[in-house]
Amino acid sequence: MKVHWMYTLIFIALVISGILLYFPEIRHYITGGYSLVISKIHKYIGIAAIPMLGVFWVNLWNSQSKMKRWQIAHTRIVLVSGVLFIISGINIWFVRGLTDTIYDMSVTVHQVLTFIVMAVLIAHLIMIRLEEW
Repeated sequence: MKVHWMYTLIFIALVISGILLYFPEIRHYITGGYSLVISKIHKYIGIAAIPMLGVFWVNLWNSQSKMKRWQIAHTRIVLVSGVLFIISGINIWFVRGLTDTIYDMSVTVHQVLTFIVMAVLIAHLIMIRLEEW
């Protein structure tokens, strides 16, 4: 359970910093303009997510027999999307000068994944709520 909440905190921090990077109007309202600090925070929290994915994978491997189907599917989606987020994030961060095509594709993948993961989060919350009934 601790792994879940540690990953949740990292996820929330990435979502908030990502929203501030993606929407300049919101960023301007909160920070007064463009803040390189937000970009750096987003990058370093993303780096912190890398070992958490490893822990998540070990957790899935060790407790799969105790998990419900939707939990296994959810965890696999988190793992796959996490790896794709890391790859696309590294490309956005470091490969910017290599080719515009790789950079543009990475930005698109990062953005599409964000919407997919937000939908998965909503489904996760719904499934938990349904189990409580």
